[in-house]
This record gives sequence, structure tokens and C-alpha cells, in this order.
Amino acid sequence: MSETEYKIVMKSIEHIFDAVPNTQEGHEIEKLILLAEAYENKHVLV
Repeated sequence: MSETEYKIVMKSIEHIFDAVPNTQEGHEIEKLILLAEAYENKHVLV
């Protein structure tokens, strides 16, 4: 994933942040969070 794609994922997370679990948006945010975490684990130093 590129930095640009990461930024798009983060904006998408912000847009549906209050998604209800076990709904289409809830499942979508779970996937987006996994993508963001994978990017951060690879590219962000703690």
C-alpha cells in the first residue's frame, strides 16, 4: 500500500468512524482498520 492509499483509507475510516458493528459499514471499517494497521506496522516507527 502506498502512502496515498493509506491516506485514503484513513479518510474512509474517519467518514464511517461511528459505524455500527455487524452492519455493512461495520464490516467495512474493520477491513479498513486492518489495512491501516498493516501499513503502520511496516512504515511507522514507534
